[in-house]
Amino acid sequence: MKKRNFIITLLAIALTFGMASCNKIEKTIIGTWVCGNTTILEGESEASDFDGTTFTFNNDKTVIASATEDGETFSLNGTYSIDGDKLNMVFELAEGPVTSKTVFDMDVTKNSKTSLTLTGTTTSTMSMQGMEETVKGKIKTTLTKK
Repeated sequence: MKKRNFIITLLAIALTFGMASCNKIEKTIIGTWVCGNTTILEGESEASDFDGTTFTFNNDKTVIASATEDGETFSLNGTYSIDGDKLNMVFELAEGPVTSKTVFDMDVTKNSKTSLTLTGTTTSTMSMQGMEETVKGKIKTTLTKK
């Protein structure tokens, strides 16, 4: 009986910490963040192009990525989800015959009110006229609250 109570107590503590971690990221992430210090750890990724990009996370689980290149600002709408210490973002775009989808599966390795350190994979798939190309890589980056 003592062993069973001990196991139940450990499970309750683990669930409490897991939910607290999830809730902390959920509460912290709402707002605008600037991406920087991106490093490609493995494979290929266009992630280094994201340095300076802003990500605005909204309460309705949408995220807007905005970047400026040659004086012109581009924005892309996506969605995000949080599961424990994992952040998933999905961006899709269709322009004429070209479609693209980029997925970020990231572990939040450091979390404060003003900074998030993320490590994980990026997968970008582009399709055009029946041809498809996928680029996948592992990155580490930092989001700083704006």
